Amino acid sequence: MSSASGANSCVHCLVNGGNEIEVNSENVFEFVKRYTSFKMFDAIKEPLQQMRAGVFDVLPRNALDDLTTEDLRLLLNGVGEINVDTLVSYTTFNDETGGGTQQMQPQDSSSVSSKQINNNDRVARLKRWFWSTVRAMDIKQRQDLVGCILN
Repeated sequence: MSSASGANSCVHCLVNGGNEIEVNSENVFEFVKRYTSFKMFDAIKEPLQQMRAGVFDVLPRNALDDLTTEDLRLLLNGVGEINVDTLVSYTTFNDETGGGTQQMQPQDSSSVSSKQINNNDRVARLKRWFWSTVRAMDIKQRQDLVGCILN
């Protein structure tokens, strides 16, 4: 059982003496199993080792210890659908205008100036407008928005 590949036809013995064994109806499943294993693992072993070495040139060896296959897929491909409610739950707004904090919850309304209340109302309106705009975006626009924020 052997495999020939490419224009310069290289022979790879899948078992000892494989080039002397003819593939027939009795051993075809074993041949396919060994051939696919060779193509998926052995034939690309060196490039994968080089890629791994490159990754660990920039990352500590233990950086990927807890990474699942799903985590890796998401890191490489990104998330297709961005759930706006999830995005809302991870987002905070900071009022940088100097007009007071949005998180302020007055205990005594007499101690809060009308300027602070108006500013809180402005921030609340801004948040409503922002999230309604994000909800109206298509998937690509949401991905671009998140990419812009994270970069």
